[in-house]
Amino acid sequence: MFAWIISQQVLICAVLLALILVERYALKPLSARFIYCLWLLVPAALVAQSLELSQPITSPVAVSKYLVTPLQHASSALTMSWEVVYWLVVSILLAGVSYQHLLFQRHIDAKLTSPSLTTADKAVPVYASRHINSPMLVGFIRPRIVLPHNLVEQSTADALAMMIEHEYVHLKRHDNIINALALIAVTLMWFNPLAWFGYLSLRRAQELSCDEQVLANKSARQRLLYGKSMVECASRSQLHSLAYSYYGDKNMMLQRLYNMQSANKGHIIAKMLSILLAVSSLTLIATVQAGDGHKAKKESQSGVAPIVRIEPKYPIEAAKQGISGSVVLRFQIANDGSVTDIAVVQSTPEAVFDKVAIEALKKWKYKPIANPEQEQLVQLDFKLNEEVKLPELTERINVTSH
Repeated sequence: MFAWIISQQVLICAVLLALILVERYALKPLSARFIYCLWLLVPAALVAQSLELSQPITSPVAVSKYLVTPLQHASSALTMSWEVVYWLVVSILLAGVSYQHLLFQRHIDAKLTSPSLTTADKAVPVYASRHINSPMLVGFIRPRIVLPHNLVEQSTADALAMMIEHEYVHLKRHDNIINALALIAVTLMWFNPLAWFGYLSLRRAQELSCDEQVLANKSARQRLLYGKSMVECASRSQLHSLAYSYYGDKNMMLQRLYNMQSANKGHIIAKMLSILLAVSSLTLIATVQAGDGHKAKKESQSGVAPIVRIEPKYPIEAAKQGISGSVVLRFQIANDGSVTDIAVVQSTPEAVFDKVAIEALKKWKYKPIANPEQEQLVQLDFKLNEEVKLPELTERINVTSH
């Protein structure tokens, strides 16, 4: 997974940058709700990039060859250490965010209150807390609408109803789940600053689109009451948890107030052009992917190349005795790119390098192929130096495909 995440960074950065710029500079012509929907381009682009559009390669499988020397130990250990550091940072960040979220939920001490929102299907309970300064949807498994206690006591019934409606829109759209998934995705890309900016941009579009939906059919008086409630929340704003920080941030509240003054449904021409551009981009990605698939057919003689390759450790005793040799391994590539069903086809000297070759190949990662059941071959040449000449084992190998 680490290799796949790294390989997708160019595509992800391009899509995130486009969405951030659109949110910043095209809010008025497109509308916040439309921009929020455009964030579906991120998973859509990844799906389009991952599609296997090429036909299975039916030609005989060529043997990939790699040279192993005692000098490659350091580079192999370095590659492994970077992956270990990556997952260590991811684990720490996820644990920290989860712990912060649990503490936050316990700290707010929300109590069930009398105001409720009656919808077409049910009445939505509303909670109040003295420890928050802005309305929010709290929780992921059992989400609750929680309002500041002072807002419940001081706001008019109309203003309170609109604030509750705002959070109910979040609940209906499952924005709390979207935020959790987005936060996990950003954590997996912690090394990419653009991912964090993208997360904040997503949250802004989310809040602004929610305001537009609530105020769509409201009168000028109701809009004024709604704005006053946001001003009250902004005056008491404090940051709490990463999962909820943008609900009551002062800058966010000011942007929401500004957007209320010019809120509209967006220009239909601008929206159509945006959709056309998005579809064209995804089509281009799919076309490039298909072209890569056809190119892979033509270049099949070079073998299937791994995206993560761990160098085998040169056996100490073999190095001391000046022994060089080769191992040919047969294997299959699973749907996730991992290596399965490894078997030694031939080796020379026999059994000297087999174990280290198999242990290394188990850790290799390949790009998933169209036909996972097709057998692959790889030859690892263990040489103490470039002057060593090894026999060509692959000339005597009968390659079969299931």
